[in-house]
Amino acid sequence: MPDIPFVIEQARPKHVRNIVALYKNVWGEMANLLGPQLTQHRQASIRTIAQWIHGDPYFVALTDKQVIGVAGAEPCHGTVHLVHMVVDSRFRKHGVGAALVEHIENFAHEINANKVWFDTHPELYDAIRLYEELGYRNCGFFKQHYWGIDIVLYEKLL
Repeated sequence: MPDIPFVIEQARPKHVRNIVALYKNVWGEMANLLGPQLTQHRQASIRTIAQWIHGDPYFVALTDKQVIGVAGAEPCHGTVHLVHMVVDSRFRKHGVGAALVEHIENFAHEINANKVWFDTHPELYDAIRLYEELGYRNCGFFKQHYWGIDIVLYEKLL
């Protein structure tokens, strides 16, 4: 596939509407896998996403000012929880996800965190493959965790 030029920057209020639209599309594509409650939670409102990016660092991937990916970093007890990461399906396999994870890891290093961790659905095979290629290791499993959905945990020690 041809390279897609994109940049990563910290999410700002001007990005909120585009993040909402991206979450709606990506999580909507996975609704049959995630179930209605988790899908609804991930398809957050403008107000909720504005609160998320105000409270914690979120990074957006942009191409031609279009938000094509997003990921958040929640610092907690010397770790960073990677949250709400998505990449527009049209821009996957172009390095966008890896670049977002790299920004989360750089943030974690800046605050002297000892690890980055996240949870994901065990059937998101392409995403899991990417995370494992980036050095993340499966460290746990929650059966019927979020609204009855199984969740797998991953971590990378820094």
